Amino acid sequence: YLFDEPLSNLDAKLRVEMRTEIKLMHQRLKTTTVYVTHDQIEAMTLGDKV
Repeated sequence: YLFDEPLSNLDAKLRVEMRTEIKLMHQRLKTTTVYVTHDQIEAMTLGDKV
């Protein structure tokens, strides 16, 4: 999967919720995911390798 700044246009509350959903989806599917972001918090929260 490729995510190119998927949370950039969301408000703060929805951003947190979606971050959790994306992380759970990644763990459940056990697939390689490329996540592009300029937000260091998102990168550290979602990434296994940064």
